[in-house]
Amino acid sequence: MPIDRKLSLEVLKDTDIDLYCFINTFEELREYLRKDVSILERLQYYTCTLDAIDKLEKEGTLEVINDYDKKAVYLRNKAI
Repeated sequence: MPIDRKLSLEVLKDTDIDLYCFINTFEELREYLRKDVSILERLQYYTCTLDAIDKLEKEGTLEVINDYDKKAVYLRNKAI
C-alpha cells in the first residue's frame, strides 16, 4: 500500500511545523504555476536581467542607483 501523502503531511504538521508550512507554500506555488506558465518565464527573464545588470556594474559599465525613498532603481551608463 502506498503512503497516504495527506496523512503524512498531517503528521509532519505536528513534528516539523516549518517544513509543513514550506510544503504548503510550495504546493500553492506549484498550483499557481500550473495556471499561469508564463510566470516562470517572466521570473527567469527578471533574474537573468538582474544578474546581467550586476555584471555590468562590477565591470564598471553601469552605475546602479537604488533609491529607497522613491522605491526606484536607476541605471547610469558610465561610458558617457
